Amino acid sequence: MLTISVRRAEQLTDELLRLRPALVYVPLDELAAHPEKAAGTEHTSIGVSLPRVAWDREYPGLREKLEQVRALGVKDALLGNLGMFPIARELGFTLRGLRPGDLQRPGPQGVQAAGPPVGHPLL
Repeated sequence: MLTISVRRAEQLTDELLRLRPALVYVPLDELAAHPEKAAGTEHTSIGVSLPRVAWDREYPGLREKLEQVRALGVKDALLGNLGMFPIARELGFTLRGLRPGDLQRPGPQGVQAAGPPVGHPLL
């Protein structure tokens, strides 16, 4: 399964879609600004990549944009950090992680979560 992540919505071209990736991730700000890119194709789903860093004061705006792209039919969210986990889960996204090792390292309290392979659902 070919999965691609772009940095800008303009990179989501017909040429790229002809490669028939199963999933293409577009950053949240880009996808919210270019809702026409959320459609995907018969062979390609469009997912949203969430920011790696977000301040608490940014969460209301992030939530609004997530609601917008969810309403457009986007179902997959690529998490850049676990801080985005609750809001994306609450909105019904299929949650996906960046790298399995990110979730396998013990935290400060010794908690260890089993990390899925890249691109597989977290829940």
